[in-house]
Amino acid sequence: MNQPLGPKRNINPPPRRPVDSGATAAPQGRAHKPPSRPISTSQQALRQGQPPAPRKPLQVRPVTGAQVSAAQQPRKKSGPIDPAAEPQKAPKPRSVEELIPALVRYAIKQPQGLGIAEFDEKLVPRMKELLPTALAGAADEVLAGHLLELAQALFIAIVCGQFKGRPVLCGVRAAELAADLVERMLARVGEQEDQRLTIIRCKNLLAGLTLQAVRLLETTNLEHESLKGFTDNYERAVIIAYGLKTQAEATGQAPWAGLKDNPLDKRIGATINTMSNVFGDYIANHSKDLSEEVNQSVLAEFDGFMERFAPYIEGGHAASVEKSKQLNKNVTGIYQRPEKVEPLEIRELRPRPAGVEIRLADGRVLFVSRDDARRIGAAADGEVEDTAKREREALEARQAESQSSEVMRSVEKGPSRQHVRDALDQRQKGSAPVKAPLPRPRPR
Repeated sequence: MNQPLGPKRNINPPPRRPVDSGATAAPQGRAHKPPSRPISTSQQALRQGQPPAPRKPLQVRPVTGAQVSAAQQPRKKSGPIDPAAEPQKAPKPRSVEELIPALVRYAIKQPQGLGIAEFDEKLVPRMKELLPTALAGAADEVLAGHLLELAQALFIAIVCGQFKGRPVLCGVRAAELAADLVERMLARVGEQEDQRLTIIRCKNLLAGLTLQAVRLLETTNLEHESLKGFTDNYERAVIIAYGLKTQAEATGQAPWAGLKDNPLDKRIGATINTMSNVFGDYIANHSKDLSEEVNQSVLAEFDGFMERFAPYIEGGHAASVEKSKQLNKNVTGIYQRPEKVEPLEIRELRPRPAGVEIRLADGRVLFVSRDDARRIGAAADGEVEDTAKREREALEARQAESQSSEVMRSVEKGPSRQHVRDALDQRQKGSAPVKAPLPRPRPR
């Protein structure tokens, strides 16, 4: 027979206590029961033969993101707030070795690059202040070594691509600063035999900086450039690259100098030609997102770029003008830009073996071949002659017209009385006095 479920009975009862004579003893037939645990409602129903009551379903509460993040985060020890524990700025460099990487980062942040004049004016005095006191007497010699280390650090930063996302002028001017520091070191060392390794290092560094500057020109990304003034900035970068090439060739260690036709010049020219196509494609792809006013300013910048770098573009000036017209037509429809005459203010003329070098007042340098220079001179003389001839012809035409008008007036109206009187007076003044004739003799 099924027995109702209940708490399990203790089979071995506890030992009985000795009965005192003066106390009332418990009945001997019943054992002492230990205190039982509380019985739940379901167990009581089972003992009485009734079915248990149905359980309520568990309610699942949604877990919020704050509870998850709070559960994931480790518990922090509570304590007083320490203001010194807040993040602070990077400490200032306390030595020249710590200042060199800070200078490299400063050069990277400048959109127009770190110039030589700014470096000498602001940063060189700071480097001298960080030198130890014991080396104050030989500050220039000690600083020369640190300047070479800074040039090497700038070269490494360019090679590693830290100037990749910056404007092209920023990286090229950093290369120019590094080359200037190397030149200072070469001027200090001279031709000393014990500094032969340093001289070789400087010459190789100049060649590497030149190649990296040309590489920066080749990898120019218009996404990181300001289109306003881009032509001027790119021209400055090209001029700096040519200057670095000249410095490297002067040392005699340039690897491209001994090759035929100087391939580095062709490489720079091809870079400028490619940049003209990239500039045009960029404007065509982004013209839909720009307003009409901005489009006109960008197109004007592109026209200036094509006009300034026309000698480097395939086809010369004619091809650059044709590209500008085609881009204007594609971007703004049929657009006829009026022809513009640009006056050239010549500051200096220098004869060259193959022609004439023209230096303008705005800093640009133009080159004209000997035949073209003669054509310009002949055209200038011919223009002067044509001007004088036109003036003479105009004067003769006016004189002929005035004479013909006088003749026609005299024919139509005839001579006036005043005209006849003036003519008689003039005749009387110019002729001799009239004498009366002598009487004829009478015949006898």
